Amino acid sequence: MVSNKEKTLPSLPFFNKPSNESNSDSKFMTRFSEKFPKTAEFFKKNKKPIIVSLIIFFIIILVIIIVAAVGGFSNGDSQDTGKPGIDMSGKGDGTFYNPSVGTGSCGWQNDDSEFVAALNAPQYGKFSDPADSPICGKCIKITGPKGSVKVKLVDKCPVCKRGDIDMSPAAFKKIAELDEGRVPITWEGC
Repeated sequence: MVSNKEKTLPSLPFFNKPSNESNSDSKFMTRFSEKFPKTAEFFKKNKKPIIVSLIIFFIIILVIIIVAAVGGFSNGDSQDTGKPGIDMSGKGDGTFYNPSVGTGSCGWQNDDSEFVAALNAPQYGKFSDPADSPICGKCIKITGPKGSVKVKLVDKCPVCKRGDIDMSPAAFKKIAELDEGRVPITWEGC
């Protein structure tokens, strides 16, 4: 039968130091208590939660360091080519534009060196807030005369016809030479 007594955690040596120890810790606590009596009383009452909080804090810091060390965070060298899941494909013209000129329809500011693109208006869809389009942030793979490139959709191309994709210069260079300007392409979701 379980007693109604309050259950307590097992006693750990660093939580229950005898107060009559004459080591540097007790000297420090004595001086600390004399100088800051309210703070010392708070620490005495809340020693276990404070130590547990510090342990959790250091574990979180350790996890962040480990994740960063194994490459869990982007180092700026890799291109973000968006999320998979777009169930579309197309065939049309590939062109390029400068996404750094302003904020795209998805609400993001991008750079000309990023692998990003604008989807043609008919396939982008009509939304009261264009950033609500489900294509925002999705990945597509574009194939042109020179090769293929994966890009993240970040904008809408209002003048493009169905199947067309308007790319950043960096992405366009992967499928054609910039001086070509307009090339035949095919594309599909990643």
